[in-house]
Amino acid sequence: PECRLLVVCDGFKVHPEANVREAGKSCKKSYRGGFVDEDGAVAYSKYLEALEARLQDHQRFPGGAALLRLDTRHGFCMAVLQGLAHVTTPFVCVVQHDRVFHPPAFDLPALLGYMTEDPRLKSVHMLNNSMTKQIQRTVARLNGCISGKAVEDWFKEQQAVFSRPVR
Repeated sequence: PECRLLVVCDGFKVHPEANVREAGKSCKKSYRGGFVDEDGAVAYSKYLEALEARLQDHQRFPGGAALLRLDTRHGFCMAVLQGLAHVTTPFVCVVQHDRVFHPPAFDLPALLGYMTEDPRLKSVHMLNNSMTKQIQRTVARLNGCISGKAVEDWFKEQQAVFSRPVR
């Protein structure tokens, strides 16, 4: 069976000077905390319209697709909860727009099989690009108490264990 795709888009508040940071002599817009300026609000609205139109492509999304627009900013966790209220399937895959899964690729049907067989397995967290950055942050915090290579090797070992069949 095909899966339905639900895209949840967080809301925002318009503020005339929303998060404009000065970087040297130039200014760079940095939309954080759900605040955008008027230009950002217009651009985001256009983006949502284009996204909604694209989600109607039944060849691309044979299981169907929908856009859930949140009226106000909820933040990631609360936006996920809002999305979950629209889901009735036994499994959900949450993918953030700015996260990329790291190889090696995982066997999704096998993973779902393990989750079906063992009801204690409630969630699985995939390695992604933010975890790679976590290696550098961890090593920096430890001030050389542990080598970056040791932490990196540990992450790779966890990836290898996860990507192998568990049986």
